[in-house]
Amino acid sequence: MKNKENKDKKDSFFKNIVKYKRLNGATTGKMKGKKTAFWLVVTALVTVVFGTCVFALGNYNRESMMLPTEPGMFGTDDISESSESSSEETTENPNVPGEEVEFKTVDDDYFNNSVFIGDSISYGLTLYVTEKRAEGENVLGTAQFLTSGSLSFGNSLWDVSDESVHPTYNGEKMKLEDAVGQIQPDKIYILLGTNDVALYGVEATIANADEAINRMLEASPNSRIIIQSVTPKYISESNADDDLNNDKINAMNEALKTFAEEKGYVYLDIASQFKDSNGGLASEYCGDQEGMGIHFSNAAYEMWIDYLYSHGV
Repeated sequence: MKNKENKDKKDSFFKNIVKYKRLNGATTGKMKGKKTAFWLVVTALVTVVFGTCVFALGNYNRESMMLPTEPGMFGTDDISESSESSSEETTENPNVPGEEVEFKTVDDDYFNNSVFIGDSISYGLTLYVTEKRAEGENVLGTAQFLTSGSLSFGNSLWDVSDESVHPTYNGEKMKLEDAVGQIQPDKIYILLGTNDVALYGVEATIANADEAINRMLEASPNSRIIIQSVTPKYISESNADDDLNNDKINAMNEALKTFAEEKGYVYLDIASQFKDSNGGLASEYCGDQEGMGIHFSNAAYEMWIDYLYSHGV
């Protein structure tokens, strides 16, 4: 029995797989055949196992690439929020060169997030609107004003000082771009140039206007720029010899119109609303006929405001 058990052990499958004889340093042909059979079996098993794993992994990958149907799966909430955030932060430039402007009639709310920038002429508008609002009238919505006597495109670029004529915002004198940066208005109405044209000339005034507006747009890039024409002058004996005259004002307005078109800004020809038959400021619209002849009467402010309401963009 013992010899039989030993023989069975010797003849067992696993013992035969690893059994070998060495003859003259070489493996017998019999054992070569057995080893080959062994490796074929192993290779077949490995192939089956590997193929099964690859198939399963492929299905997993295909399923994982499918878009989830519930919020939050695989972090898609974060991706969606990020995309929405990027979309909200990216806005189109409202100042488009070559874009044709169609004017429309607007209501008070249209002016709510607007700012009016100007010199003493616009400062008069500030006082007029403030008075009307105090009387309960909703004039130009809640538009704000950055106006100051003698303000120009040129001196708006100067540093703020005790002697500068920069407007005041929230009780502090500051540069236009700094105030605009705090307000972030939808629309910026600009009426400057009266104090520029006689002092700087047309070409230098346009260069200063370009620099001033660029600074404001850098501080508030989503603002629509609306340039209002320089208003005409009432000519009297006392001011006929001044450096400022209507020929220079007309040349300035032609240059401002061209500048606005090239930059994609809106140009409003308010000047034509106030001219008499000679091309000067009509007497009923002039509030200082015996003075400089450039400041407005209440009738002019009423006309101006009506024009703004009929020329929304």
